[in-house]
Amino acid sequence: MKKELNISIHSLQDIAEVVRSRKMDLNIVSIRSSDCPEEEYSFFEKYRGNYSSIVIEEFDDIEFPDDKFKIVTCAEIERILLWAKGKDRIAVHCTAGVSRSAAVAYLVACSRMSASEAIKVLDPDIHYPNALVLLEGMKILKDRSIEDQYRKWLKTADERSGMNLLRSMTPFRSQTAITEV
Repeated sequence: MKKELNISIHSLQDIAEVVRSRKMDLNIVSIRSSDCPEEEYSFFEKYRGNYSSIVIEEFDDIEFPDDKFKIVTCAEIERILLWAKGKDRIAVHCTAGVSRSAAVAYLVACSRMSASEAIKVLDPDIHYPNALVLLEGMKILKDRSIEDQYRKWLKTADERSGMNLLRSMTPFRSQTAITEV
């Protein structure tokens, strides 16, 4: 049986405020950028007693390989999903709290509930999940409905905003592995 969870999505600035504010039973997924100085994350160590646990992964917010940046791999997503298993009160952060963290939060939720329920962790006015992160997660979870729900969510977000967010689906179209899920 899949366990319900309380999951939130944050920017680096927001999670810093949360961690500094008070002690709480919070499990943190820290998604770091390869070009961000380590001192930007020093508050995690300083306030270590204010949260329960943390998993740290480093990959950049890109959707196509680029030699200047670190691309996400299945290994990073798999470590996050294994770490999150059985945990509640999960806060996922990346630099802006928009793309990588949204994709990871959605995947963690998908590991616990249907994709149609999990998609509710995303706010179309704020989040723009990284499609490559989602692709890697779908390979691990072997669940095609993750992409299907994401496409529906993007269509709704497009209609609300008047923008064409469906362009972010390009990594799905360029990867044949997803059709094997």
